Amino acid sequence: MLVNNFLMERNERLVCQLGWPWIIQHRIAYATLFVSATLLIGWNAYRSLRGMEHVSLSVSQAIVWQFVVVSLAFGVFVAMGDLARGNGVYSFIVQVVSIVCVFAIRPIVLIPAIAATFGLVIWQAARLSATSHGTLTSFISLGLVLIVACCVRYHTRMCDIRSQERLERYSFQDALTGLGNVRALYVDVQRSIGKRVNIAALDIDNLKTYNDRFGHETGDRILSLFATIISRELGGSIQLYRLGGDEYLAMSTSVPSDEFAARVAKSRKVFESRVADNHIRIGKATISFSIGYASGRINETDDIKPLLSRADVEMYQEKHSHHCAS
Repeated sequence: MLVNNFLMERNERLVCQLGWPWIIQHRIAYATLFVSATLLIGWNAYRSLRGMEHVSLSVSQAIVWQFVVVSLAFGVFVAMGDLARGNGVYSFIVQVVSIVCVFAIRPIVLIPAIAATFGLVIWQAARLSATSHGTLTSFISLGLVLIVACCVRYHTRMCDIRSQERLERYSFQDALTGLGNVRALYVDVQRSIGKRVNIAALDIDNLKTYNDRFGHETGDRILSLFATIISRELGGSIQLYRLGGDEYLAMSTSVPSDEFAARVAKSRKVFESRVADNHIRIGKATISFSIGYASGRINETDDIKPLLSRADVEMYQEKHSHHCAS
């Protein structure tokens, strides 16, 4: 538009028809919009290169809003000139469409400003009888633009919600095994207040030796295999958590102590059988794990800590006996 404005001065007929004041005024308007858009594009490029953490949020907001204000003012100015010549309000509608397309991510913020300026232009068009396709058509056009913008906003908002849900889920989930982590454990402990819980500390024997000999990638496969087998054998009434490294915890509020211990012990036999079938060994010894049990009533969240300590002590005693036996 700016280049076209400069070319107008070479056409004497246009100069006579429009007049130099009109050409100069529009040249200034075009140049202002060009500078505003260049500033916005340049700032976005700078922000992409430097990263979000190295730029000022207030500066970013100021640059965005200066473009919105300049764009709407430009649209009104050009539309008024078009109305004076009986050309309708198409230039303003195009300007509104461009703003909404650029800022579709936040159309709700722009709706009041767009509606106000659009109403002003339509009022002037009606006063001059320059609404070439009628006021209703013009408002329908604006409505369609805003509907599309709101649909885009809805889509981006739903994507943001899904991303947030994934982040929240991962914050309570162990990345390697998919089991609940320590945070998930304490959430479930909070829900168990007033109930009696049975827990079992599980720790894979000699995993460090296996990692040193065959590499951590193979060790991770054992951790994943352990989680899959044990969680399946324990069933849905017993929750399994990975606390870190080769340490796991089984917990239940609904299974009686004897049955709980029997199911955990059975899961160990199934695990040992599966790793043997897959020829996973350290020397001649099949990989297994040690178990420590504890049970008690949860009256507050911290009540789980002494139970964890008791289960750990029993588990390490069993691990020590395994080591002595080997």
